[in-house]
Amino acid sequence: MTAKQDNFTDKFSYLSLKTQPGTETNSEINSILLTPYSFKCGYSFHCPWSFKQLIDRHLSQKYFYELLFVTEQKHKIYDFHMRLRSQGHYGLTVDFIFNNAEDQSGPVKSEVCNWCDMNNELSKLNLIKQNPTTCIWLDAQLRNKLIVTPRRHIERLSKMTEEEMTQFWKDTKIALDEEGCDWQNPLWIIF
Repeated sequence: MTAKQDNFTDKFSYLSLKTQPGTETNSEINSILLTPYSFKCGYSFHCPWSFKQLIDRHLSQKYFYELLFVTEQKHKIYDFHMRLRSQGHYGLTVDFIFNNAEDQSGPVKSEVCNWCDMNNELSKLNLIKQNPTTCIWLDAQLRNKLIVTPRRHIERLSKMTEEEMTQFWKDTKIALDEEGCDWQNPLWIIF
C-alpha cells in the first residue's frame, strides 16, 4: 500500500510541478521544486529549468543550496551522491542517492580521497579538465557519466560559501560546454 501511495504522491507532485510557471526570474525558489520524489536508491527533485537556465537566471546557488538544506537539515542525510539528469524541454532532475550505498559500485576505497590526491594514479588517469573551482573526471569504471568535484577538498557541498557555490556551478557549466558535454548523459557531483 505504501508503494502505491508513494507512486501516487510522486505522480501528483510531478503533475503539480508541470503546471507551475517556469519563467520566474527572481531569487525565490518555489516550494514545489523542493518536494522530493522517492525512488529505490534515494529521492529526486524535478526542476522546470535546465542546468544552463538555472545558471543564466542566477538561481543555481540558491536552488542547490535549498536542495541541500532539505537533504541535510530536514532529512538528516549527509552521505550521498548527487546526480543531475537532463529532462530535455522538461527541465532537470536532481537525484540524491544514499540508500544501499554499500551495494552501489563506486571507486576503490582508500585512505585518501581519489579526487583530492593529485598524485594518486587513478586521479592522474581520469582528470579531464580543471579550472579555479572545479575538476571534471572520467568515471573510474568507464560508465557513461562524468564526475564533477570541487577543486578543494570539502566534506559536504553545504560547506561551500555562497560565492564558491555560485562559481562552482558556473565553472562546471563552462568546463562541460568546452568539452562538448552531451547534456543527455548523467552528471555526477561527488563529495
